[in-house]
Amino acid sequence: MRSFTDYEAPAGLAIVTALVSHAVYNRREPTVASFFRNLVVLVALYAILTTRMPQGPLTVRSSTVLFTGLYLAALSLSITVYRLFLHPLRRFPGPTLGKLTRWTSAYYMATGRMHEWLPAMHAKYGDIVRFGPNELSFGDTGSVKYLHGPQGARLTKGPFYDANTFNNSGHGVPLPSTRDWENHRIRRRIWDHGFAQKALRTYEPRIRSLIDTFCTELEKHDGEVVDFAKWADYFAFDAMGDLVFNKTVGLLNEDGPREFSDWVRTGVMVNAIFAQVPWISTYFTLTPFRRDLIHKALSFGRLASDFYKQRREFGTSPVDIFSHIIAGNDKEIISSEEDLEADSPTLFIAGSDTSAVVITFMFYYICSDKATYHRLREEIDQHWDGVKPLEGSSLGPETLPFLNMCIQEVLRVMPPGPNGMQRYTNKGGHMVNGIFIPENTAVSSNTLSLHHDPRYWTRPTEFIPDRWDEKKRDPTWNHDTRAYIPFSSGTFSCAGKPLAMLEQRLLITTLLRRFDLIMAPDFDHKRFADDIRSYMTIVKGALPLTVRKRRD
Repeated sequence: MRSFTDYEAPAGLAIVTALVSHAVYNRREPTVASFFRNLVVLVALYAILTTRMPQGPLTVRSSTVLFTGLYLAALSLSITVYRLFLHPLRRFPGPTLGKLTRWTSAYYMATGRMHEWLPAMHAKYGDIVRFGPNELSFGDTGSVKYLHGPQGARLTKGPFYDANTFNNSGHGVPLPSTRDWENHRIRRRIWDHGFAQKALRTYEPRIRSLIDTFCTELEKHDGEVVDFAKWADYFAFDAMGDLVFNKTVGLLNEDGPREFSDWVRTGVMVNAIFAQVPWISTYFTLTPFRRDLIHKALSFGRLASDFYKQRREFGTSPVDIFSHIIAGNDKEIISSEEDLEADSPTLFIAGSDTSAVVITFMFYYICSDKATYHRLREEIDQHWDGVKPLEGSSLGPETLPFLNMCIQEVLRVMPPGPNGMQRYTNKGGHMVNGIFIPENTAVSSNTLSLHHDPRYWTRPTEFIPDRWDEKKRDPTWNHDTRAYIPFSSGTFSCAGKPLAMLEQRLLITTLLRRFDLIMAPDFDHKRFADDIRSYMTIVKGALPLTVRKRRD
């Protein structure tokens, strides 16, 4: 008589159990904890069962180990076959490894090359690419309004936003990460008060004061080469500290930790990597990930949390971005204290990242082309004498058209968020430009693919500000503004856009009026391009510029 512990029995049970598990998990995806809990229960039940059966050539321990190994192998094989041949997204093309596992995206995110990989996948596979087991990227203008515009207004955010590795508030959920549509609607309305034009006018004197500090510090380096990319970071983070928490980080004048900008970049990077596999982000401090990077990410979270706690004590006075959030929250009673604290790291990033990226690349492009540089400086000189107070309202496209075209072009060539903003299809699925997308699918329009697509832009990777001038643009050129989404669009568009634009206009205008900024003699354009990385946002390398105070 053959015993229960013969090879066939554990193998058969392992395969059947794996298929049943896959069917269950396919309906309700497990968390890390629930998966391992279920695995322990299965293995324990099997071990107990084998002890009650006649013993064969395998011991109970050997049989249990065999069962566990075969169960995991069969489960993996079942998932592989399903994802490649039976999945609802099987008809959409994409890289095989991407279809099998989210770790493919995690790899490219970890290398900082996601902004190169996804556009390359669109070039190879077309407008719709399945680059994750349950995720599609779109590279055509027709997708934008269905995913991020009016027809996609009721889509929620995708599982990418479940990761929040620099959150020190316990169970708090920052506004940009909430996947509850109604919660986001109410909280976003409160945030918008803090970024409205009326509020921006009250912030302007403080921004100008920080710009004066920036200029004072740069004057100390007259005739020297500085890393302008770092100085752009210092200004952007000091500005957000002051405007959100009524307290600068102290980066411009070295009163604070200048490594803070590195903490922020690292926090964003770590969060973006773990967001590719959201179920593991809860345990990211336990993973064998580089401890120095985790330390920096947590340091950013702790400092942002400290800023929040100090600011919270003052309530709605003085007026800053957080005063609007607190006032609106007290009225609508929608956010817990944990949610408000969780908002603090995001608020540091909301306006600062965009400003730092645009300011850095603006000076890279104009300093690379003397004609563009002098044309822009001449426009600014004619508008402002450098003495009277500079008003943000006077820096729009009506008065400084070339400045604004340059900013638009920087945002097109190098959008701060190049990899798209993930959305999630609702029950019943969603139509995207006539194509049915099954329910519970993560979807996004890839920003950089749209911005660099020759179907929509002639000479798409070149910095050509005059493409935005209808009178000067060659009528034969492709120029489709539907493919221009640097701040995303629709319900979940960037809340900090108005503030970022104000900061950029004020700072660029002031710097060009007061300084000559020149490429360092040994500047390496190839190295600058190679140093560009992307995570949730673009991370730039060093930009060495010679700073000279203007004396004309």
